[in-house]
Amino acid sequence: MIILMILSFLSMWIMMGNSEREPNWRLALIQAIVLWGGFLVIGTEILSLFTYINRTSLGIMWALPILAGAIWMWLWLKNGKVLRLPVVYHRDSWLGTVLDMFVILILIITALVAFFSPPNSNSAIVSDMARVAHWAQNQSLAHYATGIESQNSHSPGAQIMMLHFFIIGEGDSLVNFVAWISFAGCAATAASLAEVLGAKVNGQRMAAIFSATLPAAIAQATGAMNDLVVSLWIVSAVLMLFQYTRKEQKPLHLILAAVAAALAVVTKATAFIFLWSFALYIIIVLRRRVGLLRMLLWAVIAFVILGAICGGHFYRNQQLYGQFYRPLELTQQMNETRNWRVMVSNITRNASLHADLPFPRADHWLRENLLKLHTMLELDISDPRTTVWNSFFIPEVNTSETTSGNPVHAAMIVFSITAVVGMVLLGKEDHEILVYTGAIFFSMILFCYVLKWQPTGGRFHLPFFFLFAPLLSVLLDKLEKYGLETVLAVILMLYAFPWLFQTYERPVIPHDERTYYFSVFNEKRDKLYFATNPKEEYKAYWAITNTIDTMGITQIGLDLTSESEEYPFWAMLGAPDEDLHIEWVNTDTASNVLLDEDYSPEAIIAEGLSPSEIARYAKEYKHESHFGIDLFFRDDG
Repeated sequence: MIILMILSFLSMWIMMGNSEREPNWRLALIQAIVLWGGFLVIGTEILSLFTYINRTSLGIMWALPILAGAIWMWLWLKNGKVLRLPVVYHRDSWLGTVLDMFVILILIITALVAFFSPPNSNSAIVSDMARVAHWAQNQSLAHYATGIESQNSHSPGAQIMMLHFFIIGEGDSLVNFVAWISFAGCAATAASLAEVLGAKVNGQRMAAIFSATLPAAIAQATGAMNDLVVSLWIVSAVLMLFQYTRKEQKPLHLILAAVAAALAVVTKATAFIFLWSFALYIIIVLRRRVGLLRMLLWAVIAFVILGAICGGHFYRNQQLYGQFYRPLELTQQMNETRNWRVMVSNITRNASLHADLPFPRADHWLRENLLKLHTMLELDISDPRTTVWNSFFIPEVNTSETTSGNPVHAAMIVFSITAVVGMVLLGKEDHEILVYTGAIFFSMILFCYVLKWQPTGGRFHLPFFFLFAPLLSVLLDKLEKYGLETVLAVILMLYAFPWLFQTYERPVIPHDERTYYFSVFNEKRDKLYFATNPKEEYKAYWAITNTIDTMGITQIGLDLTSESEEYPFWAMLGAPDEDLHIEWVNTDTASNVLLDEDYSPEAIIAEGLSPSEIARYAKEYKHESHFGIDLFFRDDG
């Protein structure tokens, strides 16, 4: 059935391309991705209303765009028009082809790793994939009882996409491709954005290479985190806006910008921070070009699109928690004090996440200077009001998807911004480039003003890197005669190799100190879920799921902690499976009102229980303990 998802996308791609007299197939590709994503989310929300999210309904859902495309093509040909098909690649030079082949190699390797490795990031196995498994079982996106409340309250956009791959793929073997598709899409979108800003073919290629070699992006391209997904929607929204303001004032571009922005918001709450300055920009442009009334009309249309895509999640949160986002989670991520000194502190500390140079004294030098700066600011560098986990430290150079920095790319960005701004001020470059750069800077300032610093915050910066990529392209176009593009491309590709082959959680070539012990190509899939955890974790999960399988138990209850790794139980028990039913039987979180009091499981998997709680369950069930995880089961034999 995965072929239906692919054919539906191809239908959208062909229609978008043929809507132009001279098709720009890369732009049409991005437009089709945005349409595809919007259709996916809205279609899933509709099916959820009827509690009918399953393989059959999803097959019908994905057949609709194919049918619409077939009808459109028939009418198109009937009217005597020429139907043009996508041009996937156009060779311009032998050197360009070699560089393109390296980008394709990166995509192939990451695709293989994404397929052979299960989703094993901490957020995936604790929250995101468990959420997907519950939805698939319940055939609905409705909130459910859980002791891990982020499964309900967090923005669900990426997980809704994963849900389709999980159900259609009958497991998680295709789930990582949500991030991989976003990775490839970000590279294509950055190249198109470079084209809109005036870059030539080589500059556009450089934007794609810059994006495809970002260490943090490569590390995430093979997993199940949502940072690449939100990056794709943010950069796509910006592309559509500038396509409207600089190329063609077609309503379609504004509609797609609104769809992409709504998809970004439903994927990650921080999308608001990245998009606000660009929203202000388009408001000013529309006010000048079409007048106040039509500008307000476009604002209404944008809010309608936002409601259609995000409304379901907002409504469910409002019903359970009393507001769109849970206040506790907002408090944990947002600065508790705000002023110019806090902003300076967060700007420098966030920048340090991308200054992880592989020199013995570099980190010491950087930290000492940051301490001096904070002394001058009269701030504690680990102030709990502005620091997650109440401790500031600079992560060592690593290949993890959560803490990898992008130091080489960051250095190139600093240089290119300085040069491009200088050219604009000297009148040698389009002044709108300065507007674009300013919009990114204002978003960065808001990011540092609103959100606390955290050691894993570098991954949140990915949209900034993708947005800055076109600026480097514009600069290198001006320096084309010096051949810097090729030199920088080679440097970026060589620097990316450790992340390409030795991502900490999913290595192709393991390294004793840098990665998990075994390669994703020869390690058991079940063990790879625990790549970031002690070996005892796998032993406990294997023992518990083996006992449940051996006894033929299919009705299972959960009583875990808020930090328990729930999803591996689902995966190792064979989910999705119509005969398998897993749900929480005890929780003290806000969703406890959704507990099914009549549910009587054959077994209960529990963690973090007190002696009295163990005794209570032991009255009705036999008890086993495996490395700190308890299994209670009925032994009728």
